[in-house]
Amino acid sequence: MFLVDTNVFLSVLLKAPEWKTVESFLNNNKGNTSTSILNLMEIVSVLSRKYQWKREDILDILVTIKENSTIYSPDEYDSLDAYNMVLTHFIMPMDAQILSLAKRKALTIITYDHELLALAGKYCKIEEPS
Repeated sequence: MFLVDTNVFLSVLLKAPEWKTVESFLNNNKGNTSTSILNLMEIVSVLSRKYQWKREDILDILVTIKENSTIYSPDEYDSLDAYNMVLTHFIMPMDAQILSLAKRKALTIITYDHELLALAGKYCKIEEPS
């Protein structure tokens, strides 16, 4: 199963240059995708604060993601593991949280984040959408 990172969802929502690739990936992997509650919160934050999307539109997006993906929540052990990853690699705490979650659940992270991609294979599989 895949854990889809925030930047992948945002690339479709904001029609980034790679959005068609991502849309195809998501359509081809229905029932095989997941994300974290942290990613959902980040989507809300980015769309509302940076892009001033309407509340109703953001809530519609969340419903769609939740209908098509399994939503995971990091536990206390993920947080402790993430803390060690931050100290080891000096990565963003959010990245460490999803990395730890993906490691525990044996998920492949799908992302465009270069810091995460640089850690591919260290804790779990990490790749770009294709």
